[in-house]
Amino acid sequence: MLSFHPFDRKKHTLVETLNSLSILYTPTNKILVMTKYLVFSDIHGASLAPVREMFEARKVDVGICIGDFDRVYSAREAKSIQKDHPLYVAPGNHDQAHLYKRTISSGRLRDQGVTSNELWDEWDNDQEATKYINDMLNN
Repeated sequence: MLSFHPFDRKKHTLVETLNSLSILYTPTNKILVMTKYLVFSDIHGASLAPVREMFEARKVDVGICIGDFDRVYSAREAKSIQKDHPLYVAPGNHDQAHLYKRTISSGRLRDQGVTSNELWDEWDNDQEATKYINDMLNN
């Protein structure tokens, strides 16, 4: 199987797409298979509405999220997207820090005017989002 992954880095956005082209050989002919991936990370409290739009508008086959939700509403949005689309999620270091009460310092959190203590409270008060991240960490 021949596989290559061109990645468009012309402009940085929350959501970037990644296409994979695979040529499968069968005894009688070649079959061209195109898989469209949506790869995104470092959400840091942003809305995932663009992710849902990309799944639908660009006919994305598989989504991959590499964590750092920071806010419970972003984690809840990812869980909601998973009900309708194949989205694989790996929690980031921020997500683990909030659950295990480790202090995180980042420009994105300062921009939002939120401290680690406030985020710990936010995660403590949302058992569904906390369970969502914990389940991924423990599997």
